[in-house]
Amino acid sequence: MGRQTRFYAHPEDYGALAAGLDSLGAVAIDDRTPTGDPIVRDIADLDHIWLFVTRPEYLSALHPHYSDHQHAWFYSASDDPLIELHLRRPREGIMLPGRMYFEPRALAGDEVDLHFEDKPPEFVAFAERVRRWIRRWCRKREDLLLAPSLAARFDRGQIARKGIQGELELLS
Repeated sequence: MGRQTRFYAHPEDYGALAAGLDSLGAVAIDDRTPTGDPIVRDIADLDHIWLFVTRPEYLSALHPHYSDHQHAWFYSASDDPLIELHLRRPREGIMLPGRMYFEPRALAGDEVDLHFEDKPPEFVAFAERVRRWIRRWCRKREDLLLAPSLAARFDRGQIARKGIQGELELLS
């Protein structure tokens, strides 16, 4: 079973988030590639909403899957030593939570012998360090994990809950 941390991060916080990931030795790659080779991004370029994070030594162990429909190769946190990092920018003053997610086990085998195998313990330890860092970096407000700029807005009464889908409204 995967491990997930849901949190809210505003673009104002992306630089600090990137610095924290970089301090842990992380590299970021796009979720897809036209060639099957990972496209390593500057970790500070968190403008991409959907990224994978890993350590450089795991790049050669990735197994992308080709989509005929989209003519691209895709990575999966379920199969590979990858951490999914999904950030959501505010739209029309509404923020939705992003997430950090990884699987400590991978599906292996074929149709006859389908089973789970543990991912490398070094990867799982790295992913847990990333998860703990995000949880410490964010500020807990009620039942929310908020990046520092959003926590400050929450404390000033500039954030209101909206709807039942975890939406937050950014008030002026």
